[in-house]
Amino acid sequence: MPALALVPERPTPSPRPRHVLAALFETRRAGVGLYLRQRFPRVCISQIDDAVSDAFVDLLRQPHDVERAWQTGGEARLEGLVRVVAWRKLRGARRRAHVRCELPVDDLATVGRSNAAGQVLGVALLHLDAAIERALPAANTKASHLPAVRAALLDKLETHDSDGTVAARHGVRREHLNRAKRALMTELAGLT
Repeated sequence: MPALALVPERPTPSPRPRHVLAALFETRRAGVGLYLRQRFPRVCISQIDDAVSDAFVDLLRQPHDVERAWQTGGEARLEGLVRVVAWRKLRGARRRAHVRCELPVDDLATVGRSNAAGQVLGVALLHLDAAIERALPAANTKASHLPAVRAALLDKLETHDSDGTVAARHGVRREHLNRAKRALMTELAGLT
């Protein structure tokens, strides 16, 4: 009996990225939309649908990225890629839609005369130093630490970094900064 020649099997070709994305679009579109809805609860459903559709279209234009994601993690990795692209699309659309118009102001009296909100803002800014000084004792820290808490509070108002980051930057305890910040917000709310 003659020996059978071993013929190497041909590797099965991987699905083409376009077909994989088309199948994902059919089966996972609602799941990606739900993922975005949980992260952007105030966005209307049409904007979420647009972001999901745009994500799939963008990935169709990037077949190498899709192929790499498919090879490294299969369908789960590809769905994760779609979620990331859709999230970025929606975030970018939200940022572009949020356009601010800022006008230079020579003095606060101009703002105060223009509208009621400007009047409250002007009053709050005129009394900010006094409000900070009244808020500092709420930090419940040593008197020698109050200048550092004051500097941290001003840094927090300017940078909007997390309380922990700002507190570490100024060498104060986070809870002292947090107490002073809450007391300042109460002070400013009382001005209205």
